[in-house]
Amino acid sequence: MIKKHLTYKLFSLVDNGVTQFIIMHRWNFIIPVSASIYIARLSEKYRTRVGTFGVKARHLTFIYSWAYEYGYDLEQALFSANGMDDFYVQHFCQWLDERRHKGRHLDSEYINQVIDNCRDLVIYFVRRCSTAGVLDKGIEIIAHLDVWRDHRLYEEGDRDFDDLTDEEYEKVECALLGGKDYAHMTAVELRNYILWRLTWEFGLRIGEVLALRLEDIRCDSGYKYLAIVRINHRQEFDPRAPNQPRVKTRSRELGYLNSNSELPKIIDLYLERDRRVSRSVDGKVVMTQFLFHNYVFIAHDSTANPLSLSGIQKVAQYISRKSGVQLRWHRIRHSFFNRAYEEALAGQHQKENIRDLIYFGGWASEKSLELYTKRVTRERAKQGLHTLNQNRAV
Repeated sequence: MIKKHLTYKLFSLVDNGVTQFIIMHRWNFIIPVSASIYIARLSEKYRTRVGTFGVKARHLTFIYSWAYEYGYDLEQALFSANGMDDFYVQHFCQWLDERRHKGRHLDSEYINQVIDNCRDLVIYFVRRCSTAGVLDKGIEIIAHLDVWRDHRLYEEGDRDFDDLTDEEYEKVECALLGGKDYAHMTAVELRNYILWRLTWEFGLRIGEVLALRLEDIRCDSGYKYLAIVRINHRQEFDPRAPNQPRVKTRSRELGYLNSNSELPKIIDLYLERDRRVSRSVDGKVVMTQFLFHNYVFIAHDSTANPLSLSGIQKVAQYISRKSGVQLRWHRIRHSFFNRAYEEALAGQHQKENIRDLIYFGGWASEKSLELYTKRVTRERAKQGLHTLNQNRAV
């Protein structure tokens, strides 16, 4: 990760089940007072969204590392309520743009996220420490916002249309199945295939998949479905804390959309045959299904720990190499809802279809579907131009 090259690092700890973060110098262990104050504010604001809290805190390590490297007194700038003037904001953003990860430029979307979170740090102290009147303080904040806004990078709008084509889908399927029957797959092969199918057939976030517990694989009168349960609706401690996967969407119960889906069968096979760990009993090595946790997907090594976020990213990288398809888990979710939204519009009861789709995605409102309306608009425009060109050719 890029952050390992930064002077400042984000450390995490869990106290009574609550995740806390500290920004600290890697070598002299100095903790900036301003960072601690601001992180305490983030902790209060995002107490039920630790994933968002951690990302915002991690992004701050960039500006503290830049300030240390160039001898800029960031503490003085923040506590004096002067903020950062245009020269230093520009210098920081250029420094950020010049950073590399594995020899490649940082993604413009990621850089802008870092810029926005560092800007929020500065604005917080301007608002908190300024002694100006309400009107003057408001003018100061607007001026600071304008300075930071001018140095954000341009982002390509067509990212919204990210999707897997039918051809790419077939490549992934063939790569993961490899012509094998499920019964002849190894534990890792079967686990990876189930992870792919769950995201493709349900459009789940990968955090939702990793957070699935044994009790979330449900069957009611022969009808099988999945329960997606938010973190704040759970009681147990996740051993992956503070880096446990987060269920950011709403709790819900989801049935299989494809009545012929083989997922229930292969999930049962995985749970019965492969979700095991070796233990020594009376001097003998035996395989047992009794693990110290109840999460469905495990690391198939001597620990049998719940599969981690870093582990699931390695699975995506493996699938990408094996299939030749650039696979990201969220890209699969986009592919599912791109198609589902188009089908919802094509149905007879659009309003009810959209309402059901909002529930299925775990969203709070129809606004979350705006991303998918763009894709449908593009496809309709493309088909219309194709028809127009055909008519002209006649």
